[in-house]
Amino acid sequence: MVALSLVLLTASGFCGAPFLTGAPSQSAQTDSSAGGIVPPPSIGSLPAPPEPTAFVGKDFLISYDDDWDAFHPAVATTPRYSLDASWDGSIHSVWEEQNESDQYTPHLREIHYSMSLGASGGREWSNDEPSEGDRIISNTGKGKETASAEGVLAPAYNPGDSADPAIAVDMFGYIHVVWRELMSDGYWEIMYSHSEDNGKTWTGFDQIKDIYVSNKTTNRNIPYGPAIAVSNDKSTGKVILHVIWIEDMEKTFEVYYSRSLNNGMTWSSATAPDIMISDSTSQEPAGFPTIAASEKYGKVIHAAWLQNDPDTGQDEIFATTSTNFGSEWPKIENIVSLKGKDGLNAGAPSLAGSYELGMVTWSQPFKDPAAPGEIHYSFTGDFGASWSGTKEDVPISYPDGESAINPSVTMAYNGYGYVAWTERDQNKWGSIEVHVSESKDITKISSWTGREGDNVISPMTANADGVPANAGNVSVAYSLVGTFWRPHVVWDEVNYTKQAGRVNDNWEINYVPPVDFSIPVGTGWNLLSVPLEQESTLITTVLSDVGDGTTTWDRALWYDPSDAANHWKQYNTGWSSSLNDLATVDHTICLWVNVTDKGSDGMLTVTGTLPTSTSIYLYPGWNMVGYPAQVENGYTVASLKSDTGATMVEGFNASATYKTSILPDSYTLLRGRGYWIYVPAGTTWVVDW
Repeated sequence: MVALSLVLLTASGFCGAPFLTGAPSQSAQTDSSAGGIVPPPSIGSLPAPPEPTAFVGKDFLISYDDDWDAFHPAVATTPRYSLDASWDGSIHSVWEEQNESDQYTPHLREIHYSMSLGASGGREWSNDEPSEGDRIISNTGKGKETASAEGVLAPAYNPGDSADPAIAVDMFGYIHVVWRELMSDGYWEIMYSHSEDNGKTWTGFDQIKDIYVSNKTTNRNIPYGPAIAVSNDKSTGKVILHVIWIEDMEKTFEVYYSRSLNNGMTWSSATAPDIMISDSTSQEPAGFPTIAASEKYGKVIHAAWLQNDPDTGQDEIFATTSTNFGSEWPKIENIVSLKGKDGLNAGAPSLAGSYELGMVTWSQPFKDPAAPGEIHYSFTGDFGASWSGTKEDVPISYPDGESAINPSVTMAYNGYGYVAWTERDQNKWGSIEVHVSESKDITKISSWTGREGDNVISPMTANADGVPANAGNVSVAYSLVGTFWRPHVVWDEVNYTKQAGRVNDNWEINYVPPVDFSIPVGTGWNLLSVPLEQESTLITTVLSDVGDGTTTWDRALWYDPSDAANHWKQYNTGWSSSLNDLATVDHTICLWVNVTDKGSDGMLTVTGTLPTSTSIYLYPGWNMVGYPAQVENGYTVASLKSDTGATMVEGFNASATYKTSILPDSYTLLRGRGYWIYVPAGTTWVVDW
């Protein structure tokens, strides 16, 4: 490392930036040549940064904001190298919602759909605006063609209602959706629809009607939604679809399986007896099925569900594995959670697979039966022969006294894992929000981020009376963006916003989109911050201009108050990587950045996601920080001083000798700007919104 020991000592005794040609120096006093305190340059005349098009208040909706409730979303993404390059990375979501059509009374629930092209990255979605309306992909008829119109109705459902969809996308980019549907004879069946043109048309609505996955002559109850997985056998160029569901078998409920070898046009169970893959000897009811494919070509199929263990009387996670594309299933099933008479009952599981790895997550009290549920996980690295969760309970959520429930998991082929769930947050409304935990290597327990603290990604909102907008069901899927994996999370949530002159209290489908933020820059040194959370914190990625792409920089500096031996960290694009000690940055800090070309728009446009709540630890002395709020809401220097005990705050001033000057208490903090904050004692500054 090149020694950067020569620094400029200011009149206040503060040690400034490394004395390198053109580098700014930090002064703790107002620049006297400017005639006293100089206000920061105004950005009021600059254009607003581009934003996604479907924000309603702080929520981003991908469902059309009408008067009908949308529930039970599921999400999947198109892999790279599909049949059409423009499809790659597209995000697809389905859910159940009542049909606006007056054809039936009451309005029947149908499967609805929305998608975002890969190029949009989740910023823009189809069928979320009044001009587009809802997109229904299931047939709007009432059910079995020859069945009687009379029948026993399930609670809250009517004959013809479709519910609980699941979705998968194969290697060609074809989209496959299954759901359960209540027929006019009072029995549920598993139905299917697919699209071969990236969601434009569907077999269920536009072409040949819904396709049966389950055997419609058995007339049994199906109390839970189905699950679907895809085997992409690149060795033969074929796709195999796998679906499981729960169905009653006289005295109990068992797990049933069906597969399709011809792109979903026919299914093994539709014309033959349903295939049971769970062990019926225990007579304990199974519930909440989930399925995933692993191995290079999807040859290994894992199925998991919740069931009571007759040996202990406790609810455990059961699993079984087929090693030949679902052609055969073993006669035995395994418990993949820690078995024991400890009173720790498991909840509904979620399963994901990739290459040799498989992983299942669920909610369960940790150690104490009276404790709130935490998200646990179990993985296999030998195609289901053994599972890690049978040896010990491993929570990957943070134990803060609130119950974590309804997990959804996704995996990438490099061993990354991402889990989302709902949990009551400790905010002023006590709202139920979407929490997440991520791992860069699922085989390492310590790698899960959620073990260290809550990570909330959903906006915390409430109505005018303080009634919280609670999140409900959640679903997650990865997509490969450039060289890193981006998680996409959708969930249903009650909508308490004024839209079109009315207050809606219906449920809509929500998503956290990436957003772009434009930071005004000039040639030379700029004090700036990135007010967005980053998927990749590499400095070259974070500070890459995603606007017109013409803004360039060559050096960045950050003052690290925690490193007494080497406060100043630096990145220089012309240096060898071994000489740079500022490889990563995040949304909590600010940087001195030397702009070599401000581009045609004078902006450095960065991308990321809006943070919900950010905690920034301020060390005794000087700190270089940003203001990572979602909106600029009038937060002043006076408020900052009151919240943190800060005695001095400085901001950028291009005309000052050292490029900074003291900010008055009336100054309002701005996103994208950088600030020097002096605190006499260490404290944590919490930026909410």
